[in-house]
Amino acid sequence: MIANSLEGRVAMVTGAGSGLGRELASVLAARGAKVVAVGRGVASLHCALACELDVRDHDALRAAVALSIERFGALDILVNNAGVMYLAPMADAESDDWQAMVDVNLKAPLALIAAAMPHMLARGSGHILNISSISARRVGPGVAVYAATKAALDTVTEGLRQELAPRGVRVGTVQLGAIGTPLNDKIRNPAMRRLIKTRESAYTPMPALAAAKAIADVLALPAALNAGSLFLAPADQAG
Repeated sequence: MIANSLEGRVAMVTGAGSGLGRELASVLAARGAKVVAVGRGVASLHCALACELDVRDHDALRAAVALSIERFGALDILVNNAGVMYLAPMADAESDDWQAMVDVNLKAPLALIAAAMPHMLARGSGHILNISSISARRVGPGVAVYAATKAALDTVTEGLRQELAPRGVRVGTVQLGAIGTPLNDKIRNPAMRRLIKTRESAYTPMPALAAAKAIADVLALPAALNAGSLFLAPADQAG
């Protein structure tokens, strides 16, 4: 893959303040993209435009898309990466956490898609990539609501891919296995924290930088190709 294959393209990445999003923003910028970093903690990033906001604020998301197009004349790539994962048994009734996962993992991508899609369709080009999870295909105890948000995102992605394929806009999803990011650190339920640690002893989580480079390769595919649905996991993660 040519290092500068994203030269001049405008790429918006949500959840760019930490973890995979931060690494991806840096990789895309290194490959020549004008990166619009969206989320909390993005002000310190070296990027073309930093939009410090909460992705649950749909007005702010729409404004970020409009500003990107005004500033750079285009929005070529949208990566819906922001996500939260509050794992706990449903009997514990963590209803606020359920709502947060629905708002961040599903509603925010929908709001950004709605904002960016008219521009991409008018230009007859663009790439929307949604970051999903192995949990969308593998549900376990304590994972139900998180898995539901990712499965819903995958469903939306596939429907949108079929609708926009004839119109020049590529749409796809990357389901991630275990990855070395702060996502697991936000799990508050003690039993689930222990379970995650036990599972992670069986494999080596992907480095966030390695995953970011692989995702950048997907975004750099020739215009005639679309990865569609991609599963990316550590080589030693069996399930």
